Amino acid sequence: MFNTPLQERQLQLLNYEGVLIRTWLLDAAIRYVKAAGGPPGREGVLIGLKSGDVVKVFADNPFPVPLIKHGVGIRCATGAARAIESCNRG
Repeated sequence: MFNTPLQERQLQLLNYEGVLIRTWLLDAAIRYVKAAGGPPGREGVLIGLKSGDVVKVFADNPFPVPLIKHGVGIRCATGAARAIESCNRG
């Protein structure tokens, strides 16, 4: 599980000056990232992992929020479980 290089499992939040604000270390390689929006300071992104997990990460939360576990690695995601299943088949 952790034989994936660190840079493939790490998500960093930087401000406009390039200063590191927060880092998340995920359990598997990140394969998909989609901006999910949100109020200022609470913006979120949808993350699809090679392990099949889909998590949501919020700028103000140090912990990723697990959404679903899929049987295969994630290649795309929209936020709806049915859409995640259909876009990751075969």
